Amino acid sequence: MSADQILNPEGSAGSLASTRDVLGDPRRLAALRRSRLLRDELNDDLDGLIKITATLLATPVAMLSLVDQDHQYLKSHVGLEGILEGRQKTGLSHSFCQWVVSRGDALIVEDARDHPVLSKSIAVRNLGVVAYAGTPVGSMSGHALGSICAIDIKPRRWTQEEIAILRNLSHLIDAQAVDGACERGADARWVAQHLTLHGIRAGLWLLRNPRTRQSEDFETQLLALTDRLSERLLALMD
Repeated sequence: MSADQILNPEGSAGSLASTRDVLGDPRRLAALRRSRLLRDELNDDLDGLIKITATLLATPVAMLSLVDQDHQYLKSHVGLEGILEGRQKTGLSHSFCQWVVSRGDALIVEDARDHPVLSKSIAVRNLGVVAYAGTPVGSMSGHALGSICAIDIKPRRWTQEEIAILRNLSHLIDAQAVDGACERGADARWVAQHLTLHGIRAGLWLLRNPRTRQSEDFETQLLALTDRLSERLLALMD
């Protein structure tokens, strides 16, 4: 998929306005504030999944970011420690993840320097972002809240398997974020069951992937996450 197929090639004001509308949607922002992804209790699991992302996709940078109307919050990252100097958020001028959120779908870029919109991002000039692959992470409300992404500092043609790895990792994150406090009512419980089941399937898919099976530590972590999700699904069905 070329960059021109992802965003309006002219980078028109209309597409930018649409992005601002999505990012500033009060319902999405309320879902972000409620999200379990903001809580520290998930930090260890999320850090582990981001390390898995960077290793499986062989990229120098991987991160999980959450996006509001003005900033992206770096919930977990690998490879940006010295560059960000301890900062846990950036302005949207540095954010490719905002486009993942506004699209509600994957953003796959081989070389951002060639794109009329993305090439203007400070992330390209100051952080050296060249190739980018990101998939949305959401909430029980159905809004995209952020993105899990892999970043390379050189042009790269992402494979379908690599994109599938990212999508399955995002399903695992969605399932981890299911909050018992939000499971009241039949509709909410069905959504929670649905997300948890998708997380289990994603964990099993990743466990079968040859790249994952090269690391005993990754297999152990994914098996533990999948087992916890199975227990949660049983509890939701009671």
